[in-house]
Amino acid sequence: KLSDDFRSISMQGKATIQVYSTLITSLTYGDNIEEPIPMQREMTFSVSNDAQFSQDLVVGIAVELVNDQTPTLDLDSTSSGIDYFTNFFEGSPDVSVVGVNVSLTDADSGPLNLTAIEVTLNNGVNGDEEYVRARDYESINVVYSTNHSLLLQGPSSVEDFRRALSLVTYGNRGRR
Repeated sequence: KLSDDFRSISMQGKATIQVYSTLITSLTYGDNIEEPIPMQREMTFSVSNDAQFSQDLVVGIAVELVNDQTPTLDLDSTSSGIDYFTNFFEGSPDVSVVGVNVSLTDADSGPLNLTAIEVTLNNGVNGDEEYVRARDYESINVVYSTNHSLLLQGPSSVEDFRRALSLVTYGNRGRR
């Protein structure tokens, strides 16, 4: 019989040890929550022969998180349409490529980290005169593949990556 709170099962009736063994080995544990709390669960077993109960036996179940949710990035959460738009004027200092309200989330819970963010200038027409730059932040390192592409490489927390994104800039040394 399953209890009303789904926390205990009792099996009663006269049967052979083999039947009870089969029933006990058929028991399973499941958790239908999308992001379960990552801590050990315990199940206790005891058996009676109408005269005495056995000693309690405890089964530990480690509940571990899986990094299975897609992170989401909005380069300026206050505007719709193009994720972010800024102006760069010839001869000006580098400009930030994300808004002050950049939003980065990951629905995975617990201690799971992001591993990387890639930033690429898709249509740099001034060759190596145009570039994207960033600075290392906390445990996030900047890895450049070209002047037009960089990788913010962790692992690190979502918040650290959000802050590292705020350090990414576009610049152009070219003259017309």
